[in-house]
Amino acid sequence: LSTTENWSQTLMVDDILLPYRQQVLNDEPVELFEGLTLYPVKMRDYITFNVCSSILRMNKNATNDPKVISMSYLDYILYLAQKDEEEKEPGRPNLTELFLQELFLLVTNKDGMSFGYGVDEKKKSFIEIDGVRLYKKEFEKFRKFVLCQNIPDYKEEYINPELAEDLKKADELRNRGKTPSDIEKQEMAVVIGSSLTLEDVKNMTIRKFDIALELIDKKLHYTIAKQASLSGFVEFKQEITHYLIEDNIGIEDSVIDYSQFKDKLNSANK
Repeated sequence: LSTTENWSQTLMVDDILLPYRQQVLNDEPVELFEGLTLYPVKMRDYITFNVCSSILRMNKNATNDPKVISMSYLDYILYLAQKDEEEKEPGRPNLTELFLQELFLLVTNKDGMSFGYGVDEKKKSFIEIDGVRLYKKEFEKFRKFVLCQNIPDYKEEYINPELAEDLKKADELRNRGKTPSDIEKQEMAVVIGSSLTLEDVKNMTIRKFDIALELIDKKLHYTIAKQASLSGFVEFKQEITHYLIEDNIGIEDSVIDYSQFKDKLNSANK
């Protein structure tokens, strides 16, 4: 995709939330379609959501199969469900169906619901949730909304598969020996970085938890950098931006260590 197409695709994802921005901000349920209300998922269901929502985040265009690339996302998922049914061993559940059903249970906040899929009399494929049929256009809106409702700053941008692999390798080299903390440790980081209890954290929506974790980290780095700048021993190439202001320049990119600062002072005094 061209740069313009990438930008348009990203904008379309962001636009999904616009009519419901206040409800999403307040962690309120949203009636996306008549008869179908979606609830933000809470942290106590984080693992289930993370696993099951992966079916909505698959990059079908990364394949070399023109048939798959030409499919709508709905047709692709139903194609996977059919393929899984044909290939699964006796007694093993259809994983695609299982992921979909568990995901729908989470986002509709119901203990039970009806779920099915098929093709109507006009040979149009659909997924049905509690009697509400989602065809490819509606399902695409549903898919993007669920991801945007629960994942702050969610974006969909096409990246050439070869470039994506190179970026992955570069990231692995840059972070060699470093392992991201698991969700349990992230939860505790929010607990010790705030006045919240672990039970409070479990009852937070995933969206608010991600935002809180990011801000706690940003606030800590901002405080350290601000104190360092006031000490007189460290100089920054860029102004230290408040942690509530978005800044694409990281603190680590702007700091000058003490030896450099001392050299500058000596040069200025000569």
